[in-house]
Amino acid sequence: MTKTTVLQALTDGNAHFETVCALVEKFKPDAIFYIMDLTVEAEALGAKINFSTNQSPSVAGHIISSEQDLKNLSIPDPTKADECRFFLKVMEKMKKTLRIPKAAYVIGPLTLAGEIIGVKNLMKILIRSAAFGQKLLEFTTQVSRGYARVLVEAGADIVCLLEPTAVLVSPKHFSQFSKPYVEEIAQSLRAVTVLHICGNTTPLIPEMITTRVHGISIDSVVDLVGVLSQLKNGMAVIGNIDPMKAMVFDPPKRSGRKFYPCAAGWQARRRPLRPSATKIFQKECPVKKLTIPISY
Repeated sequence: MTKTTVLQALTDGNAHFETVCALVEKFKPDAIFYIMDLTVEAEALGAKINFSTNQSPSVAGHIISSEQDLKNLSIPDPTKADECRFFLKVMEKMKKTLRIPKAAYVIGPLTLAGEIIGVKNLMKILIRSAAFGQKLLEFTTQVSRGYARVLVEAGADIVCLLEPTAVLVSPKHFSQFSKPYVEEIAQSLRAVTVLHICGNTTPLIPEMITTRVHGISIDSVVDLVGVLSQLKNGMAVIGNIDPMKAMVFDPPKRSGRKFYPCAAGWQARRRPLRPSATKIFQKECPVKKLTIPISY
């Protein structure tokens, strides 16, 4: 719609804001996120980032390998770090202009730990040196919490905590090394909070739905109806539209029907939807370049 590349959107605040506004104007959503960048907090800590024209940025190298390296790091001030200030300014513009709920992304503590020390190294640490792992997660929690707070102050009504690395751990390790730290951030915010984990999180669902956030976001490989059937606490479940099959390859009429899978599922199981179960349909990330822009 605006012909803005990923690189332009993530380096030019005006282009980013104009793209967000164009999405709102075209599709009339109930709420709007700014464009995701999972490397913001790692870059603020000093990590080098790979940028490309139409691909999401990625961390080029890890910045710590030991407890001493961790001690040498300091918590960045998100109001002064250029990477964070970029999104703070975008959110401030969104607050002034848009009359729908505004949503922000913040990296989860476990995922940020993986970004700065390496995911393979992190998995080894969690198994072999839990004490170091906890110190690392306490640090990354402080980083993400500080950034989340200023985003809320800038105008964010919703904060989505992105924790994709959690899909690699067991339910036991999730409850020890992700859940309490996510909760610490969520409970500190005066905003709606959502926990997002990519991939097949079916084994983690019992832990995810008892995490103290307002909603969880799931991937297309997870049984949405099955998740809703487990809810007892009024939590919202967000997902699980496939960005390739439903949004790119399926004809528009068929992809439109993808947004109503629960009715048939619940009818087949012959049981009423729990009054506490709220479902919000959303595609996985990201929307592919080939997606046809049709509103329903």
